[in-house]
Amino acid sequence: SHRLLKYDGFETILEMCSDYLISNKYSYATAGHYRRAIEHFLYWMMLDKRRQASSINELIVNEFIYVHIPICHCPKPAPTRLQDIRGALHIMLKLYEAKHPDISSPQALSE
Repeated sequence: SHRLLKYDGFETILEMCSDYLISNKYSYATAGHYRRAIEHFLYWMMLDKRRQASSINELIVNEFIYVHIPICHCPKPAPTRLQDIRGALHIMLKLYEAKHPDISSPQALSE
């Protein structure tokens, strides 16, 4: 995993997601794909100093999916399969918003 994740609260997000995947019996393969997708997202977040762990929301996730992914040149193994990324980031967002209800957007994911 990226050494970069060791600061700014990104590491805790990754751990929170990993715990969720394990306790919800995701297959080893799926959990691995999802974890790498989340690492990719967090890596991208850190490339821009203005983006902090506290600014994770649906807008920034969509920016990653629709703006970054089509032109992604991040180092491997940064996944770019939208199927994995969407599923992984949906879980990450759900967990993050549950932990930080004060910052949830009014149109938070309602699935």
